[in-house]
Amino acid sequence: LKALEDELFAGFDLTAQQYNVLRLLGNVYPAALPTLELAGRLVSRAPDITRMIDKLEQRGLIRRERPPEDRRVVHVVLTEAGLELIQ
Repeated sequence: LKALEDELFAGFDLTAQQYNVLRLLGNVYPAALPTLELAGRLVSRAPDITRMIDKLEQRGLIRRERPPEDRRVVHVVLTEAGLELIQ
């Protein structure tokens, strides 16, 4: 099953965990999720959620937002391109 999953997501240049991040953000779209809450909702543990978010952001699929009232918190929101990809 893992090999089939890897093959499917490779066609979209994604890993299963990256797709899961996009799916979770799609469920709350257009709202955002804090990074730690997003990591907690993942089906499988993501040891490096920051690096995974970096890659998705570089592709323009998500963006980070920092609320002005607490700059320590990072919210992640799905972009239009990310929404189109998961649809």
